[in-house]
Amino acid sequence: MRWRILALLLAVSVLVGGVVGCLPQEDIGGDFYTRNIYPRLTDTYQAGNAAYRWDAGYFRNIYTTSILTTAGDLTLAPITGDTRATGDMYVSDDIWVSDDARVGGALTMVGNIIMADGGSIGQAAGPLVVFDDSNNYLEIMGANVGIGTATPAQLLHIYSNTASALLTIESDNNNSALLFDTASTAKTSQIVFLAAGAAEGAINYYHSTNGTYAGNEMGFATNGTTPDMLINSAGDVGIGTTTPGVMLDVVGQGSFSSPAWPPLLAERTTDATNNSAGGISVKRTTTGAMVDGFGVALVFQARDNSGVDNNAGQIATLRNGADNTYNMLLRTTAAGSWVDVMTLTSAGNVGIGPDTTPDYLLDVQGTFRADGVVSLGSLTAYANNAAAVAGGRVAGDLYRTGGDPDLVCVVH
Repeated sequence: MRWRILALLLAVSVLVGGVVGCLPQEDIGGDFYTRNIYPRLTDTYQAGNAAYRWDAGYFRNIYTTSILTTAGDLTLAPITGDTRATGDMYVSDDIWVSDDARVGGALTMVGNIIMADGGSIGQAAGPLVVFDDSNNYLEIMGANVGIGTATPAQLLHIYSNTASALLTIESDNNNSALLFDTASTAKTSQIVFLAAGAAEGAINYYHSTNGTYAGNEMGFATNGTTPDMLINSAGDVGIGTTTPGVMLDVVGQGSFSSPAWPPLLAERTTDATNNSAGGISVKRTTTGAMVDGFGVALVFQARDNSGVDNNAGQIATLRNGADNTYNMLLRTTAAGSWVDVMTLTSAGNVGIGPDTTPDYLLDVQGTFRADGVVSLGSLTAYANNAAAVAGGRVAGDLYRTGGDPDLVCVVH
């Protein structure tokens, strides 16, 4: 009651004496209820101004250009206007404002700012921070958020020039996760790695087909965002190709190195017990039409501390008359050059020597030695060399004499 009397006396003194001069700062120890405060009245803020009329037990506005200090509650409700302090305002307890509170300068808080559900800080056009108690959300809208930077380039931009810019995700009660969600399955989710603003690598997830990717595929990229390795929806891995057709599909060179044996293991499982099946497939592809001599080879190399890869041997196949007919060659090396040592034709003839077109089941180019029994029972018998030539044999062919002993001769 004494404060209301004091306020009434103050108002009377203003009406009688005109404009009150500068009043000293006064500390208010308890709750403060007043019809109005006029520490420094001006022509604009005069006693009796309609903006300061009495309303439901309180004056509508409080205006001060000096310092207002209270150790208790400063109760403004049910004020529906503004609270303006063009000087400093010190409150050691809570401030409750039912309407807008505007601060033209800095606002320093020792305690807390408590916002009602749906309350906001900022501007409706953004940036705007909204306190959503109903959903337990803190909503930041209409702005990029910068941590360590005053010029955030994205919705969230973390920058540090003294340490690594790290983002830690930690959970005590569940798995930690980083979730990427798109508005539709027609989009692509990406993690892009930049250097000086340029993309140098990426991890891409293609949710659906877009003309290039089949959908539900994950790509890993270097030197940009185009994937160098891709895992499709079937779990097939492609290296150098974005359309893998098998579990591991490599387009380009591959290298396996290990001190343990074997450095490369290919195993094919089956329940069959009486046949053979391929374990490794080696394929060569041409953009043209195959002709005789085209084929594919399995090459063996050796290297020592010189770092030079030396060709050591080769098992090769060569087209022989048709795209689905091939001869097989076994090659060694001499002074770095390939040497054809044995040929197995599609007809089943075996040639030993440089001739890769053997005419007989066993065709030896040069001298050979047999340490054991050699059966030549299938040779045709001719009385002599002239009879063998007349019978169609050519130089180098073998024939029997048919006598006793049954000699083996060479046509000359």
